[in-house]
Amino acid sequence: MLRRRAGFDTCRCSVLLLFSLHTGGVCYSMRPPTARQLYKADGSPTDADCRNEHTEADCTLWAGRGECDANVGFMRKSCARACVSCGWVNSYCSDLVRSGRPAKVGTGTIAAMFEYAATRTELGPRVHSSPATTGGPWVMTFDNFLSEGEAEAFISSTKDGFSRSLAGDHISPVRTSQQAWCQVEPCVSDPLVNLVHERVVNLTGVPKPNAEFFQVLRYEPGQFYKVHHDQNAHYESLMGVRLFTFFIYLRSPTHGGATHFPRLNITVAPKAGSALLWPNVRDDNLQVADMRTEHEALPPLEGLKYSANLWLHQYDFRGPNTHGCDLGQRVKRAGWAAGLPSSEDEEQEGLDDDGEAKIEL
Repeated sequence: MLRRRAGFDTCRCSVLLLFSLHTGGVCYSMRPPTARQLYKADGSPTDADCRNEHTEADCTLWAGRGECDANVGFMRKSCARACVSCGWVNSYCSDLVRSGRPAKVGTGTIAAMFEYAATRTELGPRVHSSPATTGGPWVMTFDNFLSEGEAEAFISSTKDGFSRSLAGDHISPVRTSQQAWCQVEPCVSDPLVNLVHERVVNLTGVPKPNAEFFQVLRYEPGQFYKVHHDQNAHYESLMGVRLFTFFIYLRSPTHGGATHFPRLNITVAPKAGSALLWPNVRDDNLQVADMRTEHEALPPLEGLKYSANLWLHQYDFRGPNTHGCDLGQRVKRAGWAAGLPSSEDEEQEGLDDDGEAKIEL
């Protein structure tokens, strides 16, 4: 445990007007690193190698505002000294790599999940594609997933946080919408957002920790996302592949804005409160992206379109993300999938050498 150094019951400004902060059970002054000390429970200084990746001034300011707890994944890694979290990050991530956690979803379970989802008549399921009906992958919509009031409230939870959408991890002309990630307050703790996620869990059986955070999207007339595929994670990464995409329509434009699957010749019109679900990998080999579910967001012709993405992984995503682990780090898992190889040399179909989904220009 870390605490304030003996005698520092309160943080006070000195006669030199050096502003002090009390954060995370530690008291220190906003001085250059050589003048600042953090102390353990026995009164000894912390590890001298525990450093901030960002500037001392920024990390100290952010820590003082409570960001070590509000933005855990970023702060406890990038401002480890200010958050007193060097050992916290390193031990969790290394233990995770060694343990090679068991999968929550295994080979052959995709079909079973969709077959169950089709029985949820209260959600208004519609099968657009399945191995039995079309010979293709599963693609299913749910007309009654949210009420329109819930959809509008979901939009409000992120209304102030929109910025240019990224394709992968960079701005690209193939994607021109705006996005807001629901991973900070107030959105991440919003009761409605969590209620919606529980519905996804109950429908898919994929545990909440396996999901990325909701990505809320806003499309103005003329904005689009060209043909792309959502599977972008290596099967030996900490969180494994993106098994499913759960896509919720929050507000419909007056005209346009459909989701189109060119290889399947399926076009889904946006309807506020409805949801669209498809797999990103093959049911018989989760290591292989199912490129038949390539899709594109067609531009709205009139009115705004709001929607929300939720990507579901085979392994825990939120734990490694929260602890600031390198999500691309490879994990050798014994029996990763019954009867399937686990080789770094085996290229995943549809992905480039870095594990990114290929995008058509």
